[in-house]
Amino acid sequence: MTFTTDFLTGVAQHLHDAGIGTYRPDTPYLAGETGIVFMDMPTAPNRAIVLNAYSPGANDSPNVPVSLIALQIRIRGNPGQPLDPVAIKDAVYNLFHGLTHRTYGTCHVNQILHQSTIPQGKDDSKRWEVSINFYASVDLPPTLNRPAP
Repeated sequence: MTFTTDFLTGVAQHLHDAGIGTYRPDTPYLAGETGIVFMDMPTAPNRAIVLNAYSPGANDSPNVPVSLIALQIRIRGNPGQPLDPVAIKDAVYNLFHGLTHRTYGTCHVNQILHQSTIPQGKDDSKRWEVSINFYASVDLPPTLNRPAP
């Protein structure tokens, strides 16, 4: 796995272990589950959590092994229930905002802080969505141009 893959799968497992959603990458999700997936919102199940990591434009230095990873968590609720994804969002916020010193595989997270929450409207199936965004301060692994300290 890669550093970013370890980060995302670690976040997925953390959400699963906290009972906020179900992370099971090898089998399909059941209709009543809140599936945790990566990158793209699935058509099913109705309730879903989608994880994406991206660069927030931090000025990484090859001499400093610390960086920021932006974490976007998109949440979709059951049809016709506009507050359903809000309840999931609140649980996600409580789990991650202020989290310190957590290791996900090769990724050590120093701290995670909430950055924004954005309503996303509803899809054609009347399933409401919201996006909650965090910045994670992480220790970077050594690379060819950034050897271990």
